Amino acid sequence: CDGDYDEGCQDCDLTVPSTEWATIQAAIDGSVDGDVICVQAGRYHDPITFNGKNIHLIGVAGPALTSLVGSGSVTMVTFAGTETTAVFEGFTVIGGRDGISVNRATPIIRSVIVENMLRYGISASGSSSVTIESSVIRNNVATGVMDGYTIFNIDRCVIMDNGRGVYAGGGEVTSSIVMNNGPASTSG
Repeated sequence: CDGDYDEGCQDCDLTVPSTEWATIQAAIDGSVDGDVICVQAGRYHDPITFNGKNIHLIGVAGPALTSLVGSGSVTMVTFAGTETTAVFEGFTVIGGRDGISVNRATPIIRSVIVENMLRYGISASGSSSVTIESSVIRNNVATGVMDGYTIFNIDRCVIMDNGRGVYAGGGEVTSSIVMNNGPASTSG
């Protein structure tokens, strides 16, 4: 057991929802580096920020049953600072302006679905290095994966039906499908 949601085994330090942690953000705020936060199946409507914490945030029921739902000008998931070993895994991120925003961080984004954003599915800037594994990024108005001075390593992903697929200056795309995106679907 390596703790992935698909194996049904986790060693959780914090669980959402619980009597102690009603929201995902409350659990993040109460966590320390190295904690595993297990989020139970459900639809969660508040955006989250990792606040520089190197934690593993996992939707234990997987992306089919665990969603972050946004609307309007909201960025749903933010990494902004010193996250060097943070993991975001097992969620669907749907609606909002941007799905996942990374600035000067090096997170791993694994087994997620990011869809129906008004702008970017996943965006990064500020010399970030982002790993995206086994994920689906689809139906985002502007771009599926967008960079600003960033290295993306994309492996075993499907990036489809976006305004643009991948617009990145560095990194690599391996064992992935990039299809049915608008003009200029790859760059760099």
